[in-house]
Amino acid sequence: MVSDLHALLRGVGISPPYVLVGWSLAGLYTRLYANRYPDDVTGLVEVDPSSENDDANGSKIVPGRALLLHRWRRQFHECAANVSKGTCAYFQGGLARYRKALRAAGCPHVDPQECALAEVRGDHQARASYWRDAASEIEAITRSSAELRASQRPYGNLPLIVFTDSQDGDIDHVPHAPSDTVQRAIWAAKNKEHERIAKLSSVGAHFVVAGSMHAIQLDHPSTVVSAVDEVVDQARSSGRNERSTKSAR
Repeated sequence: MVSDLHALLRGVGISPPYVLVGWSLAGLYTRLYANRYPDDVTGLVEVDPSSENDDANGSKIVPGRALLLHRWRRQFHECAANVSKGTCAYFQGGLARYRKALRAAGCPHVDPQECALAEVRGDHQARASYWRDAASEIEAITRSSAELRASQRPYGNLPLIVFTDSQDGDIDHVPHAPSDTVQRAIWAAKNKEHERIAKLSSVGAHFVVAGSMHAIQLDHPSTVVSAVDEVVDQARSSGRNERSTKSAR
């Protein structure tokens, strides 16, 4: 993922420096990118990001977590083979049913933006390639995490903001957890990891976004947009200061 993103940005002529924004699993990729290409990254915004320690922490709290990931991989491969037949449980039982309900409620008039998003996501998830890619990404979590741990470094004064969803909304990483106590333990471990990530930078900041679930950018888009704007401003200011110092020398 990191190599592909690097090649893509170079190929289309988008030159560094970059402010990278990573949600969920992309938190691994954005930080790995910053570790691999430190001169190219001038800021990070991590939106409820995955951590390279999630596997170890999750397995301590829910011993069957590894089996859950294995089941996801198997089901995603099954969906790749069967989605065209209408027998992909994830799609037919989830998004497809939701999209059908929206249409019955009066889409697109009921909520044009939500209806449009559901149609786009539905078109993606109706393709076998979507499920092959999803399975591949799940399979790569362990390797990506190991690469990130091996390359981890302090970020100096790199502008960095980390967001965590609210505890009440944390039903994302281990669905069907056996109890509220387990869910709270999962959230606490994640929150601690996000604190650690923020402290990798001397100016890093960590915030818990009240009333949000895992997709904070959908529940509170203005919060994420403001964070991106702030990190961009910090990065530009830092860049100006560095140029001024070099000129003085």
